Amino acid sequence: MPALLHTPPLIEPVSLDEAKQYLKIDTNAEDDLISRLIVTARQHVETLSDLILIEQIWRVYFNNWPSNAQLTLPVMPISTITSLKTYNQEDVASEIDAAHYYGNNISTPPQLILRPSRSWIKPARPVNGIEVEVVAGFGPMASDVPEPLRQAILLLVAHWYENRHAACDGQPNHDINAAINKVIAPFKVKRL
Repeated sequence: MPALLHTPPLIEPVSLDEAKQYLKIDTNAEDDLISRLIVTARQHVETLSDLILIEQIWRVYFNNWPSNAQLTLPVMPISTITSLKTYNQEDVASEIDAAHYYGNNISTPPQLILRPSRSWIKPARPVNGIEVEVVAGFGPMASDVPEPLRQAILLLVAHWYENRHAACDGQPNHDINAAINKVIAPFKVKRL
């Protein structure tokens, strides 16, 4: 079940001004670099935590319906399921009315569940014949993102900003990864 980012966030959980204040920088000479570091740090924290931090639109694809009438969605947290579609052999989508399903956004991971007495429209396309579009993230505002996750972004931005030498390949070293993992630990999804 691939999950593809459809619409990136409109803002980042940490602003350029916040990052510059954290780095104690008062010029604009490296604004582009710092802005790129913020995006990369957010993406890294999202990967480590298995969470989408700031509101984004994702599309999740499935080959077929599960026997238990529950599609498990790999992105979280989810605020809204915006659409559910199936594709025919000609790659034409048919939208399924929201009255046929509901979202269980509280479970971990979240689920899309078929309502009792309803049936799924079987996709004719053998691969990725089902598309679920969701709005994921803690919210649309930077203040919606929990402060420890914002702090993890700032830690990474500072580390990458201060370690730009040739040996630094854009990946956090072991020490910074350990620090980031401690900061985000309360938010990581426990896997059984």
